[in-house]
Amino acid sequence: MASLDIVSLSKTLGTHAILKSVSLNVPDGAFMTLVGPSGCGKSTLLKIISGLELQDDGDVRIDGMSVSHLHPKLRDIAMVFQSYALYPHMTVYENIAVPLVLRRLALMARMPLLGKLMPGTAAVRQKIDSDVRTTADMLELTQLLTRKPVQLSGGQRQRVALGRAMVRDPKIFLMDEPLSNLDAKLRVHMRAEIARLHKRLGATFVYVTHDQIEAMTMSTHVAVMMEGEILQVDSPQRIYAEPADIRVAEFIGSPKINVLPGRVREDGALAVPGFTIAGRTQLPTGSQASVGFRPEHITLAQKGVAAPSATIINLEHTGPEVFVHASLEGLGAPLTFKLEPHQAMHLASGDQVGLGLSLGHAHLFDAQGKRAPFMQPVSEVVAGEVRYG
Repeated sequence: MASLDIVSLSKTLGTHAILKSVSLNVPDGAFMTLVGPSGCGKSTLLKIISGLELQDDGDVRIDGMSVSHLHPKLRDIAMVFQSYALYPHMTVYENIAVPLVLRRLALMARMPLLGKLMPGTAAVRQKIDSDVRTTADMLELTQLLTRKPVQLSGGQRQRVALGRAMVRDPKIFLMDEPLSNLDAKLRVHMRAEIARLHKRLGATFVYVTHDQIEAMTMSTHVAVMMEGEILQVDSPQRIYAEPADIRVAEFIGSPKINVLPGRVREDGALAVPGFTIAGRTQLPTGSQASVGFRPEHITLAQKGVAAPSATIINLEHTGPEVFVHASLEGLGAPLTFKLEPHQAMHLASGDQVGLGLSLGHAHLFDAQGKRAPFMQPVSEVVAGEVRYG
């Protein structure tokens, strides 16, 4: 196990800045997931950590020691690739054993005939055999050791790739979208397998994905990346509940958060399409702002209660819940919110409904998209205004 520190890493290709002075601390034993859209720089960052690419500026430190000058094989890091990168002509046993054979046996000792004549080779091979079988047993691969990759399912190949990384007992595991080639059902299974493996090993994991579900369900820490920058690093729960940037709020969560544009009035209230959030914000009078509501924080208003009115565009019945898409006057994109099936039984496209907003869960962002707190808690909705305190 080891801690990992990324210090002001920069990388440019031509005129395009891939990484913009990225800094990140990964504590010893953490499961850190780098999540973001394709092209945001997360895979490049992983390659620089492993030594497969060189940065233009900055430093990579393991347990406080700089490794930027070290060859990849000297960094004691294991990497699991999206493509598995298994040797097709080798058995499962041989694929897992490869890093140990290369590390522990000299070139002559690897020769089938000469190796048997060299003193000490048998003892080393016996230890390699023990380590391979221990790792295979941990990943439930013992019955597959004699098979070739072509005889394995996608999930089994992924476990072999994990085994080849594990058998080295590295300080840090790096994983570059290892589940992207699997079907949806198998991805769910492998997410749980990798999370359990992390807990069992207690090792430091750095995992790259564009899939927010993987990031939220597997990690102890999440770093959200966009356009070569890390926008927020936090626990999955706080990334979702307290996004520091509107881009984080919009990327994390499915369906995505509803964002309403607004303007700060002279009395400090926020005017948005369809209603006003009364009370005070810390933003300057006249400035632009945005307020976000997650789909689960919007529901139908109670009868007789003043509330913003919306028109239902479409209903999506998924079984345990119903996603309602509705238009709000003055808002370009439709709102999306969740209902339980019994709440949506008598609803249809074209119906007018009042919106009940869980204002204690509102997310306020300033004109630059940074999180800005409300100064008072929400208490009620009166005459079309959402009042505070």
